[in-house]
Amino acid sequence: MINQLKQLVSLLTIVSAMVFVTALPASAHATAVTSSCSSVVLKVGMRDACVRTAQDMLSKNDFMSRRNVTGYFGSITRTAVQAYQARNGIPTTGNIGPLTWKSLLSGSTQSTKLDPRCLKEKKTLCISKKDRTVHYVVNGTSQLRLDARFGDARGPGFKTCEGSFRVSWKSRDHKSRTYNNAPMPFALFFCGGQAVHYSPEFARDGYRGASHGCVNTRDRDRMAWLFDQVPVGTLVVVS
Repeated sequence: MINQLKQLVSLLTIVSAMVFVTALPASAHATAVTSSCSSVVLKVGMRDACVRTAQDMLSKNDFMSRRNVTGYFGSITRTAVQAYQARNGIPTTGNIGPLTWKSLLSGSTQSTKLDPRCLKEKKTLCISKKDRTVHYVVNGTSQLRLDARFGDARGPGFKTCEGSFRVSWKSRDHKSRTYNNAPMPFALFFCGGQAVHYSPEFARDGYRGASHGCVNTRDRDRMAWLFDQVPVGTLVVVS
């Protein structure tokens, strides 16, 4: 009964916001809807306009793909929320409560300070283990940010290389000969057998797993775009 009352209150909040904004000019419409949603705690399993609003803001901050802005709060949204929370010093509950709403509404997301080595050439893949990101830097400015995961500490063969490298070769539909033909699409090799590539497992499981040393990304569309932008010889900085 209590849960039903909470759901009714949430529904009435959203409906009242929709009625209110009909009298507002178009420029104020989105602001009113977003402000009304900030009183609702969003969780896995919910589907409504507030979820879509939050997803839209997460997408604009590069924490999830536009194709996942659906209005449904599933595992993909929860992973994006946790990544946003971790970046902004908010407890990583995976739910969108008052602290997360406040940060999203302020339009703030803590920026990553790029390694100085990433600013010296026209194009650079700037990879940060600390921030768990890959930045595509052009003329000193980040043009793309991707979530990343790395190898773990099980042994030297599983640790992601650190330092300055070059993209030595590329493979659009690569499969690993070492790990049972595991798919490594859009692979940009930079340190022996290690590459920056899209990982279906990372997209599915998030940070619960790790790579065998490669730099995994989880947005297939953006990784495909990056693959086409980065020529062999591009500087790769891993810090």
